[in-house]
Amino acid sequence: MGRKSAKNRKERPVLFPQDNQVNKESPKELFLGALVKIGRPSNRYFQYIFSSLDFLNIKMDDLALLSELEGLSARVTGVIQMVNGDELAIISKKDGQPFINDFNRLYVDGKKALSLGEIAIIE
Repeated sequence: MGRKSAKNRKERPVLFPQDNQVNKESPKELFLGALVKIGRPSNRYFQYIFSSLDFLNIKMDDLALLSELEGLSARVTGVIQMVNGDELAIISKKDGQPFINDFNRLYVDGKKALSLGEIAIIE
């Protein structure tokens, strides 16, 4: 039995075609004024959406409260560049109301949250 030529090979079937249809026009970074939708947590809690910049004093109760925000839309109101080069986006609700309790704004690590689906850019 000889080798088959490349012309006679069968094409592999696409198992999940809906997953291969990626919107290539969507930006990979958050920008000022972007409308975003909060998606599902990538773990038990959101890994890249924070209620405060004080990372040492974040409470588990606050992380549990953030998981209730799934499906809400918000607007990027600011972008902070950290010393290590990471960028954090500041998001707040469109109507100006707090998200939960006294959380008027949330801080999002844009690139990582976008890649894991914790947030999605709507417009």
